Amino acid sequence: MHLRFAILFAAAFLIRAEATQVQTNVSMLTPGFTVQQLPVRLSNVNNLRFTPDGKLTALGYDGRVHILLDTDGDGLEDKDLLYWDKSTLSVPVGMTWSKDGLYVSSHGKVSLLRDIDGDGKADLEEIVASGWPPTDVGSGGVDATAVTLDSEGNLYFGLLTADYSNPYRVKNGVSHYDLKSKRGTIQKWSPSTRSLETIATGIRVPYTLAFNRLGDLFVTDQEGETWCPGGNPLDELNQILPGRNYGFPPRHEKYLPALISEPPVVAFGPQHQSSCGLVFNEESKNHKSFGPKWWEGDAFVAGESRGKIWRVRLVKTPAGYVGRETVIARLNMLTMDVAISPKGDLYVSCHSGSPDWGTGPHGEGKLFKISYTDSAAPQMVSIWPAGPMEVRVAFDRAIDPSVTNWISQMQIDFGEYVSTADRLEVLKPPYKAVNRQEATPRGKLRVVATRLSIDHRTLILTTDPHPQSVNYALALPGIKAANSKTPATQIDAAYTLNGVKATWSRKGQTDAEWSGWFPHLDSVVNKAFTLNSTEHEQLRNLTRKKGILKLHTQAAFPSGEVTFRLQSSHPFELAAGTVTSKSALHDGLYRAELKVSPTGQLVPLSIALETGGNLDFLVHADYSLLSDPTVRPLPLNIFYLPWAPQHQLLTPVTEENNNLAHGDFENGRNLFFGQQLKCSTCHRIRGEGGLIGPDLSNLVHRDAASILRDIKNPNATINPDYVAYNVLLRDDTELTGFVRAQTAGLLRILDVTGKEHSIATSEIKQLQPSTVSLMPTGLLDTLKTNQVDDLLTFLLNEPPTSSASQVQALLHCPPSETLNATNPLRPLNIVLVAGKQDHPTGQHDYPAWQKAWAPLLAQIHATTVTNAWNWPTPQQFQQADVIMLYCWNHDWSAERYQQLDDFLARGGGLVLLHAATIADKDPEKLAERIGLAAQPGPTKYLHTPFNLKFNAASNQALTCGFKELHFLDEPYWPMFGDTNRIGVLATAKMEGQPRPMVWTYQRGKGRVFASIPGHYTSTLNDPAFRILILRGLAWTVNEPSQRFTDCLAIKVQ
Repeated sequence: MHLRFAILFAAAFLIRAEATQVQTNVSMLTPGFTVQQLPVRLSNVNNLRFTPDGKLTALGYDGRVHILLDTDGDGLEDKDLLYWDKSTLSVPVGMTWSKDGLYVSSHGKVSLLRDIDGDGKADLEEIVASGWPPTDVGSGGVDATAVTLDSEGNLYFGLLTADYSNPYRVKNGVSHYDLKSKRGTIQKWSPSTRSLETIATGIRVPYTLAFNRLGDLFVTDQEGETWCPGGNPLDELNQILPGRNYGFPPRHEKYLPALISEPPVVAFGPQHQSSCGLVFNEESKNHKSFGPKWWEGDAFVAGESRGKIWRVRLVKTPAGYVGRETVIARLNMLTMDVAISPKGDLYVSCHSGSPDWGTGPHGEGKLFKISYTDSAAPQMVSIWPAGPMEVRVAFDRAIDPSVTNWISQMQIDFGEYVSTADRLEVLKPPYKAVNRQEATPRGKLRVVATRLSIDHRTLILTTDPHPQSVNYALALPGIKAANSKTPATQIDAAYTLNGVKATWSRKGQTDAEWSGWFPHLDSVVNKAFTLNSTEHEQLRNLTRKKGILKLHTQAAFPSGEVTFRLQSSHPFELAAGTVTSKSALHDGLYRAELKVSPTGQLVPLSIALETGGNLDFLVHADYSLLSDPTVRPLPLNIFYLPWAPQHQLLTPVTEENNNLAHGDFENGRNLFFGQQLKCSTCHRIRGEGGLIGPDLSNLVHRDAASILRDIKNPNATINPDYVAYNVLLRDDTELTGFVRAQTAGLLRILDVTGKEHSIATSEIKQLQPSTVSLMPTGLLDTLKTNQVDDLLTFLLNEPPTSSASQVQALLHCPPSETLNATNPLRPLNIVLVAGKQDHPTGQHDYPAWQKAWAPLLAQIHATTVTNAWNWPTPQQFQQADVIMLYCWNHDWSAERYQQLDDFLARGGGLVLLHAATIADKDPEKLAERIGLAAQPGPTKYLHTPFNLKFNAASNQALTCGFKELHFLDEPYWPMFGDTNRIGVLATAKMEGQPRPMVWTYQRGKGRVFASIPGHYTSTLNDPAFRILILRGLAWTVNEPSQRFTDCLAIKVQ
């Protein structure tokens, strides 16, 4: 086999193998579960339900309904029986079984499918509801959705909003949105009256409606911020209350000025999750619950667009539900619905394809069964920040002490858009908001020490200080039950700095006997979210004794005048900022309320409650607004720990700044490393510079506008890993700098001068994150506009490298032009001409090019390579078939022109790279011989990123496979010479016009190939660029282009 093809085959095989690594479809983030795929082939399934007698039912996107059976007793459904296969249901979303048959909601109707003859297959469709107005837009045909039944046999379903992209339905400046319309509502259909009733409005895209055992109705609804600012910013789980509005479209000063909407019970973030399937995990006489016993009563929700399954704990208080979601699984398919079998297994339906829409009705989906198979595996019950430098993870049983040996692999990521196990996220919805999330800085919090509680049920992590009130995601390996012989596993969990600091002391004593964290003020909520945590059980026992429970938090109340209310079984004192109130007994409970008017700042709350006596300890909290007297529960994310910093909203980037970063790369480099800005004193980029501040090498993944904002206003977005702290020591010494934990009892503080201080934690009186960046303001004030552009160009760009797939495709092109293995290769003599390097490192490095390319070309059979310095010798001119010039020739003399003329006249080939096209004077003479030429002064240059666009029609042998290459190099323009005489292979847009950058030229029998790119060594080393040059080299001597690309195949291998 020819060496080239053997190498290419091996390389291509390795690339394909790497790209097709098997990835688990369902990754459980907690131990004890087994995932199996059902061995059935179905088109994409929208919904899963179980028949009254326990058979799995699948509602296809294509309108067919399947009954799936396990015929071989292995626990997996393997046979598909079609319950409905008529083409009458268009885009069905939602089904529910009744004693009369199967209700299905679809486009334009809600139907009851009946099996009249009892053969297990429906033969009659009865339309029970229809006739509502159509949507203004197609919406993929989605219309009626989420059908379900209540205990009395009433039917409920949702209707998609009229126009998700124009929700106020504005035409010619007039809104046609009607709150009384049936569109964007939850409808109730009564079998007795056979009429529809609007239950709730302001719904956008309802997917599933479900009742819990208390008879409360919930719905999953999808976000609308993308199309309507302020409209359901996140996907939601809502409790449907008759007569309420749910916020889409949102209140509008002109169109809906008096609208009052319900906040979600749970909001799933970050934006673009697409909450879909919903099922309650409720055990009954003939129906087991899924997972650990203490999961009973929770809800499970499917997130379509990013492949997630959430477990949602919902707690009912007198004011309403409080909820919080926990990601239990990540999937690499669009996750549509979940259902729990009578045996207590969770079934999941997934669509194939990419978000948002997947492969549609005829694509092939997959069904999975998740079983709880190891009840001895430890389950995390709660995770919380116990202090600025401590995280606690509670389990439902003792864990093995070996977990502390895994400290080096424990990882905490944090940031505005961080969520659990982001490393497993495969699906990325195609929206700008998602791109912004990806570009937002993320930090890593080091774990420096670990220990277990006495009962081994709480793992205590000592960390670096928590610098921001954002999301934190923990990856925790090494988890297994105490003394277990099974392999350890990894769990993933998330936490925030939300919560309440609590202390309990005996009456008459000042020292706290118990101190810790609670998620909320409400005792019912706290019990539900700390269930099975021994640390919190301890406090619940203490509250039966006489003492004082003190609660301290900061509340992020809604804007406007807020009435905050607290009621308890025991007397208490309440303080909000400087306003205080004592409780008074009313209707058997002690009550107090305070009015606060937050101005965007957190409001400190302090509560001192008496405990003990014969009554069970109880606390409830709620609020209402002056603009909305509805009493509502306080959501979990309204409370921040007393030491948590104020959450800083990201400063938006203005669109007009996005045309930056087309300046001079080298000028920008000089500014970065120079004395004027001194950026490199603190910052490192691409391996050079200081280590005090963040490494800026990843700025190539950011946009110019956001970087410019960060330089002009360093406080706009502070890098999460480089939040400065104000440290006050017990001797009143003040330090400011970056804080890192060194051990459980020692901190390192790096100040702005680079000096490091080691401080014992016992010596620290106060540790407070600074709201101000250590980076000074006004850095750009002394720069001209073009200099700012130069700096941004340097920060945002690094030499690009062609991918392996690009290179392989180019090496196989053109397929029609191949070497004849039976004929001997024509002997060729190549002369490589270099000169003294005349630029800094990595630029115009002519000697390095010659040193690299001589052995590269010499590997080709029947090829002789010789080197020349500055200019070929007369003997080399006589023997050469092709001369490659890469140097700046400052002596284009008449003698040298004559040598060039003679060489071309006898049919010699000439390749010129970059500076070889320059003539210091009389550039017209050089252009006459090589097609185009540059001259310093009249010809401009810029070290800048640009796209090299190829003219495929000019020369197929040279340009085959090339469409566009991105370079960071130095283009020249305008050039001397007549472009009508050359073959322009590629151009780059400079000053708004396409300028020739690569061309061919024929002078008599001689052939010339020239490339302006080639300033940087990185360009010369780029495999795709080398292929282009090697094809040009072959063309100049009228050889097949693949003759020289063999050497590149060898080099790649």
